Amino acid sequence: MKKVIDMHSHILPGVDDGAASYEMSMQMLRCAANDGISTIILTPHNKPGHRHIPVSEMMFGVEKLRDMMAEEAIETGLDVGLSEQDILERLQKKLDISIQKAQEYFLRFGKQVV
Repeated sequence: MKKVIDMHSHILPGVDDGAASYEMSMQMLRCAANDGISTIILTPHNKPGHRHIPVSEMMFGVEKLRDMMAEEAIETGLDVGLSEQDILERLQKKLDISIQKAQEYFLRFGKQVV
């Protein structure tokens, strides 16, 4: 069976111009699963000029959706595509370093494949 990946979605509710509620998100996820989509990459507009949501809040929403999907046995995977700024903020908090140091790490190691 072919794997179909949706690489641009706005399913996370209340973050940008996509789903307005968790119920709407679930409707979208049911449709995706019925269409054979195996993985959805959430790509919220979480950048300057748009409403900024802390990454921790976004991840809470992702986990809530995953729990709701599990209750309905929806097997479509959810991944998150983060902006460079979000990645820098996560590095800063995780490593307890300045944003400048996080930028240095990102520039030095950000393009490596793990």
